[in-house]
Amino acid sequence: MSQNVKVPGSPICNMFNSCLCKVCGSVLPCCSACRRLACVCARAKLSLLRPVRCRCSVRTYACDDDFSCITNGAPSRCQLSYPDVSAAAGGVNQLLGVAAIIGSLSLFESYQHLHMAFQSACEVLLPDQPMDCCFSSNAPLIASALVTGQVLVHRYQQADNTADAEQHGTRQECTSYSAEQLLSRSSSKGASCRAITFTQNGNHLVCGFETGSILQLDAGTGKVVTRLTAAHQAGINRVLAIPQQQSLVAVGDENGLLCLWDLRQQKTLITYKKHTDFITGLTVADKQQAFVAVSGDGTLSVHDLRSNKALAHSETDADDELLSVVVVKHGKKLVCGSQSGVLALWSWGYWNDCSDRFPGHPESVDAIVTFDEDTVITGSSDGALRVINILPNKLIGVVGEHADDMPVERLAVSADRRVLASTSHDNSVKLWDLSVLHDNDESEWTEADDDAEVAEQQQGANSQTAAAGRAVAPAAAAAAANQPSNMQQHQAASREASG
Repeated sequence: MSQNVKVPGSPICNMFNSCLCKVCGSVLPCCSACRRLACVCARAKLSLLRPVRCRCSVRTYACDDDFSCITNGAPSRCQLSYPDVSAAAGGVNQLLGVAAIIGSLSLFESYQHLHMAFQSACEVLLPDQPMDCCFSSNAPLIASALVTGQVLVHRYQQADNTADAEQHGTRQECTSYSAEQLLSRSSSKGASCRAITFTQNGNHLVCGFETGSILQLDAGTGKVVTRLTAAHQAGINRVLAIPQQQSLVAVGDENGLLCLWDLRQQKTLITYKKHTDFITGLTVADKQQAFVAVSGDGTLSVHDLRSNKALAHSETDADDELLSVVVVKHGKKLVCGSQSGVLALWSWGYWNDCSDRFPGHPESVDAIVTFDEDTVITGSSDGALRVINILPNKLIGVVGEHADDMPVERLAVSADRRVLASTSHDNSVKLWDLSVLHDNDESEWTEADDDAEVAEQQQGANSQTAAAGRAVAPAAAAAAANQPSNMQQHQAASREASG
């Protein structure tokens, strides 16, 4: 028996005696005794790298030398041995077999590279459970809102070992960061701070509390700039700073009330009451100058920032809770995470129902952020952080996971898209290095540019050849016209001879 690559566990089972892979969503055979995952797909083998063992201890499965469990569609028995990751990664011949099964070597290499590069770059330890986190847009700062009502601000920077490695030209698989606490502010009443966001200029923090109060704090000193006591009758779940509007924030509470607040004038510009359950997500569509809210009632609503009016509300007969939302494809598409683990895609302007659905997450998608116009990062209740390409819909890789399958509550991406922050129930904010995604983008663009340059050179060479051919043709024709024919030369020679 050769060494086996470790595989992820905790899949979920459906009604057909099969399991869904945690990573790619493929339907695979289950253990007949306890309905746990019996065999895994190749993608799963290259991501989380965790062993799978049936709870009933009756059988433990992994793939054998020729990966017959995948190619033949049936699990194969193996010994109860799970070697180190380094030893598993050293089995090049075995991994090449996985590459063939996935479809191409390049795809396999990208999955392996993503797994090796994605590590937790920094863990910001907190005194209690975080409820939300956010990045500043103009400084390397991350703010955290705690269940105790405390608000913390940390400055993060590259660790010294990373800086030394860059100076000496050595390659780092993962950029390490260190964090320094700059601000700590406690709530006088001990009310939980459930939502937090930086304003557009990064000078202020807007906090929403379970009492329905809203505070605007100076990000440097923690002093209160604006206080709206009991602004909502229910606890606040989400706050969103509106870009290019320093005083505007969208606020959603647990009763489904959605408001657009002007903090400078301390009044509401929009009050929307058609959601019947708590507001779970907010996002801004810059191109359309609108913001979107999703709710636990399974609906979304769209609101215009120019007229301060509601534009649309989706159908109310949804059978799945919407828990998170982002805008992609330059404002043409919305991606919503749901309780069932399905990503629902909406086309802008068509709000009756979603236009596409992408299953695959084994549990609810509670958080989602955009990496670029085609890529999102999701946080699921199984603790995993996944990178997803949108249209075509496919899994790119797994950033990592929180310990003990703790659910991911919130996600945030830094302004330069180099760092991802995630919160769970482990009293910390984890920072994840995303530089490998930029490296992949740059390499892809470089190859594309090279191909375009070669094509352009070939086209230019063909154009020059054609132009030269067109220039030579008239000259040759003129020369041919001026050149006497062989018959004319023969007749002239005959006349000279007879003379």
